[in-house]
Amino acid sequence: MSYVAELDALELDGVEPMAHAVPLHNVLREDETKPSLDHDLALSNAPEAEDGYFKVPSRCTRIGGFAVATIHELHKKLVNKEISTVELTNAVIAHKAKVEPTVHAYLSDSHDRALATAKTVDELIAKGEAISPLAGIPGAIKDNICIKDEPATCASKMLENFCSSI
Repeated sequence: MSYVAELDALELDGVEPMAHAVPLHNVLREDETKPSLDHDLALSNAPEAEDGYFKVPSRCTRIGGFAVATIHELHKKLVNKEISTVELTNAVIAHKAKVEPTVHAYLSDSHDRALATAKTVDELIAKGEAISPLAGIPGAIKDNICIKDEPATCASKMLENFCSSI
């Protein structure tokens, strides 16, 4: 870290900042401070608020045969055996297959792993064991998060063949 001390000792008077392709905002330099957006301006295009949360209109009201629900509602349905985790996971996979050609949101998938996990959660529920609030709830994870044996490409050509070992 001695090089940091050497850089700090350099005389920088008259040195112009490097040019950037796009303007930078909120640069962390005392001589280049930029104010953050005004609160009202930042929220001027926000959805309507209710009970301290933004109401976001749902474009999708059903996934497979399931009405779109909160995680808490789905968890309750799972533990009450109103739906199974495998059914829910299959519905989400089918919905993804239907909309993915239009939205192009996924770079890879792990359907087999999701279904195997769903089966395990269903077995725990059948035995009457307690499950965590997220157990059995299908989800998507951005591919810049490392998951053992899953691609973590960060949507980059440089990392297109990278699979995490952790």
